This record gives sequence, structure tokens and C-alpha cells, in this order.
Amino acid sequence: MLKYVKNYVDVLDVIRTTCGPTENKFGNGCIKIFTFSIDQYQKVQSTLKVQGFDYYLVRPIDKWPLKVVIKDLPLNHDTDEIKNCLKKHGFVIGKVTRFTQFRTRQTLPFFLVEVGKSEISTKPEEIFRLKNLNLLSQWRIYDSGLGGLRSSKFCIVVTNVKPQG
Repeated sequence: MLKYVKNYVDVLDVIRTTCGPTENKFGNGCIKIFTFSIDQYQKVQSTLKVQGFDYYLVRPIDKWPLKVVIKDLPLNHDTDEIKNCLKKHGFVIGKVTRFTQFRTRQTLPFFLVEVGKSEISTKPEEIFRLKNLNLLSQWRIYDSGLGGLRSSKFCIVVTNVKPQG
């Protein structure tokens, strides 16, 4: 996203000449630049950086982490234990967060895990095949992705959640 400036036509012209055609939309005081390929995305990023324009990036959808909700673990289960156990299984873990009830701030037995994507590690979708977590086998993950409800005996996973902002 490019911060709106008075000479935005010149800025978009520089991007078009160096990176090729892009789709541009104005909203909330920013110009959203949509590219058609990863290479073009990287060219736009480097052009904006070299020219010194005020911008910030939104990662492409295929780079977003897989968000997994794990339930039915004990209330006093430590988030670091979950993170270390999943790392032992070969997953790239961004962060593990425990859900709390909004009004009372009481902790709930639900954990949000962000599973990153990497070429050298286990694929994020392999989390559905896990049989135990920290020697416990009675936990579940749920999925309410774009293709409908996809669940396994152990898990429900939320996929393709757009970041807020």
C-alpha cells in the first residue's frame, strides 16, 4: 500500500514503467497496488524502496500462515510446551496464543497456533495427521476454511484468515 500523495500519478507511472501493469485502487487514504505475480510484487517492493516512497506491504495470500485452533487441552497447559512439541514434529511455528473469555478474562481451553510455511520443514497441512501432542491424544483441531468444514479426529483448523489492519 502506498500512502496517498498529490503526485500519485507520477509515482504510479514510475511503478508501471519499471514493473509493468498493475491494478491500483484507492481507499482509506492509501493506494492499494495489486500485482499479478510474485516477481512483479518483488519488483514493486524494490522500486518503492529505491525511490524512497512512503509505503507498507501486505503479504501475498500464499505467504500467510495457517491458523490452527487446538482445543481440549488442560487449562494449565503451557503455550511454550505446545510450541516446542510442534517444532519437534518439524513445523515452523510463529506464535501460540491462549484464548480468553472477553468479559471475564478467564482462560479457555483453546489455543491459536500460527503454522508458517517453509520449503525445508513439514508442510503446514500435515498438522491434521498428528496423533498426539505432549503425549496427550485427546485433543482436536477444527477447520472452517474456504472449502467448507474439514475436520479430523484431532483438529479444527481455520485457514486463510485475513490479517486485521
